[in-house]
Amino acid sequence: MPGAIESVGTEVHGGGPLRKGGAVTLTVRAGKKALKRAMIGPGDLGLLVNSSVYKDENIGEPALASFIQREIGADPPMDGTRSVFSFDVLDGGCGLISGMEIASGFVSTGEIHYGLCVTADVNPKPKYTRGYPFKDSAAAVVIGKARGEGGFMSFRHYEYTENLGDMRANVVFQKDPKRNFLGIRRMRNILDIVESDSYRETAVRRSLSSLDIFLSERGLSLDDVDLLIPSQYPRALPRELIRSSGIEAARTVTLPDHYGPLYSSGPGFALRYAMKKGVWKDAKSIIFLAVGPGIKVSLAHYVNP
Repeated sequence: MPGAIESVGTEVHGGGPLRKGGAVTLTVRAGKKALKRAMIGPGDLGLLVNSSVYKDENIGEPALASFIQREIGADPPMDGTRSVFSFDVLDGGCGLISGMEIASGFVSTGEIHYGLCVTADVNPKPKYTRGYPFKDSAAAVVIGKARGEGGFMSFRHYEYTENLGDMRANVVFQKDPKRNFLGIRRMRNILDIVESDSYRETAVRRSLSSLDIFLSERGLSLDDVDLLIPSQYPRALPRELIRSSGIEAARTVTLPDHYGPLYSSGPGFALRYAMKKGVWKDAKSIIFLAVGPGIKVSLAHYVNP
């Protein structure tokens, strides 16, 4: 049986003491919400996949998933009877879909009962970041075994490397623009994000062409799609998909403007929004669409069980 979505949790920085915390803090909060809604405990997990892009201290190693696993309480016992496999997947704005694909694969083989896919984007060091446009946020999705007919039917990923330079993020080691109290400019790791003027238009165009190819490969048309859950960044993407593809706005999840620019967590927030609004339970054939630099477009066909 394929993997199916059990629950979703989302999180943003709040006020007061909740204002503090990086990617680990937000993903742990989102993950605990998802586990509670799925009515399972951290000990029921067999897999944890983290696809956070912008994270605490720009950390690369060790995997952030190991910290999240510990804070959620999904540490494996020391007697060797079971273990929780956790790792990071770096896949830009497409990370959550890639994580759900991995978790669905593990669940379908019977290797695990539940997998948790988490992602977050948090400005690592606001003082040492240039061009960071995203709202600090996190999303988590619990994947379990489908009950009856349904679950994830297929995943596909399309890459357009000729548009590789339209959006770039690099950590460069260079002198701090500001001097310290001794008048010295220290060397710092600076996160530099550059988005070209054409990125939004290219992301929309590549998303539309990839959606057409994906539906054709599945033997589907837009009329067969009850609900489209797209990336929410670039901000205009959902509305442009509605305008250019011809799919009705009622069948496309577009988050209200006050949600802000959500990056890798966008599909998770859109999924949670669809559940809260009641359109998820009424939809049977669902398409997830995520886009990120590369340009890469990831799609998934989900049949709601």
